[in-house]
Amino acid sequence: MPVRMTRRRTAQTFDVKNAENALPNNVVRKAAPVQHLRSTLAPIGNRQTAQLVTVGKQDHAAKEKPVLAKPKLNGPTGRLTGKPAEQKTNVRDKQVPLTAGTTKPGVIRRIANIVSAPNAQQGKPKVSVVASKPQAAVKPAVRPKPAAPVAAKPKEQLDKVEALANKPVLSNFSQEEIAKLEILDNADYKDAQNVVYYVKDIYSYMRQIEAVYGIPEAYIKQCKFMTNLMRATVVDWLVGVHRQFKLLSETLYLTVSIFDRYMATAVATPKAQLQLVGVTSLLIASKFEEIMCPTVGDCVYVTDNTYTKKQVVEMESKILAALSFNIGRPLPLQFLRRFTMVADATFEDHCTAKYFMELQLVRHEMCHVRPSLQAAAAMCLSLFVNVDQDVYDEYSQVDKSPSDTLKRLWSPALHYFSEFSFAEVEEAVKQLALVVLKGHSSNLQNVRKKYSSKNLSETSNFVEGRLNRIEKIRE
Repeated sequence: MPVRMTRRRTAQTFDVKNAENALPNNVVRKAAPVQHLRSTLAPIGNRQTAQLVTVGKQDHAAKEKPVLAKPKLNGPTGRLTGKPAEQKTNVRDKQVPLTAGTTKPGVIRRIANIVSAPNAQQGKPKVSVVASKPQAAVKPAVRPKPAAPVAAKPKEQLDKVEALANKPVLSNFSQEEIAKLEILDNADYKDAQNVVYYVKDIYSYMRQIEAVYGIPEAYIKQCKFMTNLMRATVVDWLVGVHRQFKLLSETLYLTVSIFDRYMATAVATPKAQLQLVGVTSLLIASKFEEIMCPTVGDCVYVTDNTYTKKQVVEMESKILAALSFNIGRPLPLQFLRRFTMVADATFEDHCTAKYFMELQLVRHEMCHVRPSLQAAAAMCLSLFVNVDQDVYDEYSQVDKSPSDTLKRLWSPALHYFSEFSFAEVEEAVKQLALVVLKGHSSNLQNVRKKYSSKNLSETSNFVEGRLNRIEKIRE
């Protein structure tokens, strides 16, 4: 369950050295609390970080309850002093004698007035004495406004969807090869989470949706105030915040997707609001993916109180309106899990591919590439980097170039299930290799720090030792 960022208690001011020396040897000393970082990115491009100010729980003064004066007792009998309060009697409790010319209280009075009226004796219709409620004025019927016409999808997007639907995927495979490849899916038919019977339709639909909700290429050039470095700074900061909140991996990819899609429509967003757009995108993605998502106050806190809660809520409304509430764009991680299964890849291969995909989140070069192609390129490059050195040397002697080695590793199973031939993946792998090289030489190192942990097999340190292979791809 994700942990929500809270302000920690401040340590009391006392001499730590003398206090520790005063403790006996058998007492276990507590480790110092880990201090988190929060920062403001108001000057985008020149990141300024500040340590979290440790805030203690303020000692709230206890609310004084009003003290009621106790009544004085009179003598040993314990009787109260003063006159006893007079008891109020209800009018209805009084017995009224039934005499002529008198009326009874309440309902009986109204009935008696009606009966004794001269109208009742003459046989005229009885008139109710109770005042009727005034009738509400009838409002004129308002005709409903005609619904706004739904914007038609651009012709380019429809052409992409039709091209994906009519793509000849099985033309390069015989029936025998297809039957062998289908065994990979049928092997997990007992696991209900793999939904073997629907997995093809699901991924086919996701490929169509990713073409509809695409990100324009080089949209940053159209932005008036945001540059490539500013975007990289905001996304790198979001990686650190995502790690501090301990959110799901899907939340990070969806956050960057929402950020890019909104900025492609709001090109006039000022420089001072870029961090606000980023943290609000994280809030929306958390609501979409998480069980326990950060609060608005947490989002304000991680920005070092640069913005207010009202600004975060207003920006959330703007983003949702700009995207028409279409948030569920397919993610590269969803395709990568499929490719890892069909390629029979190891845990190290999967972690390396995830590391490459998060590096390309920070960079702008591949933000317009479809998520399925991003995952395919990351899987291919991961297999290339994780090949044993002996096998890599053998391939180098036989193959003329690294492209031939990549083609070896792009198996028919990956070709069939990803629906990408090696010619389509090769160009994306070259772009990804450039992103990885720039990511290791950049000052924005939150992704590298994240993947240097033992939980993720120290992937960034391993890739650092094999950058020479990636450099050969760019030659």
